[in-house]
Amino acid sequence: MNWLRKHWKGAAFTLAGVVGTTIVGKIVDHYLDIGLFESLISFLATPLTVPLWLLTVIFISLLAWLTSVIRSLIGLPKLNRPQRFILALASNLTNRGKPHGSATIRMLMGGSGYSQLIVESSRDVLVEKGLIDWNWQFTDEAYATLTSKGRDYLMRTSDQPLLQ
Repeated sequence: MNWLRKHWKGAAFTLAGVVGTTIVGKIVDHYLDIGLFESLISFLATPLTVPLWLLTVIFISLLAWLTSVIRSLIGLPKLNRPQRFILALASNLTNRGKPHGSATIRMLMGGSGYSQLIVESSRDVLVEKGLIDWNWQFTDEAYATLTSKGRDYLMRTSDQPLLQ
């Protein structure tokens, strides 16, 4: 039911398309003479021999194109500037060689210059998207560690300056 609430427009347009096509089809059948399209239909109905290698090339090309379209749709998660900055800063603080606890809220606020609200809301988004984990120490202070998805995000966007 939740899915239907999100995508009700798509379902409504699909239903309207089916109903509209049926109505238009009935109108065309009733008012148009099939003789007009007889020559076109006879041309389309002629047998055509195509070499198997050509069909294979067309199929492989179509499959490669479809794969590239799907990959571009999946892509990286969309992050705004503070979220990208906090992710990169958490990575830099974690990579300084200190075992755990270097990428705390205080360190992220101090290193980024953002307010606590922006840092914590960015943290919430990054945790929700699975880019960082938030771990607790014995000192009741949490620290950020990058997940494999977060490291992958930073590696894919390494050509873009994140810390500026």
